[in-house]
Amino acid sequence: MHCTIHASFTLAIALVINPSFWWLAFVDFVVHFSIDFAKARIGLATGWTPERQSFWSLFGADQACHSLTHLVLALTLIAA
Repeated sequence: MHCTIHASFTLAIALVINPSFWWLAFVDFVVHFSIDFAKARIGLATGWTPERQSFWSLFGADQACHSLTHLVLALTLIAA
């Protein structure tokens, strides 16, 4: 559901800026899901919890990947 919400906002923004880039919503969904899935798998495999610095490093990497994704999506729409 979380990834669908993000993709929905991406779709809304794309439809306002350049409707031919509607497919960015699908890209956003797949990338967002992949990032979150990887973070969850790593967290479970290592047993990292919020009490450990490693957890927060993983969380920071997750957020950096999401921010980079948003930057690429925005630049794609701007370049259009």
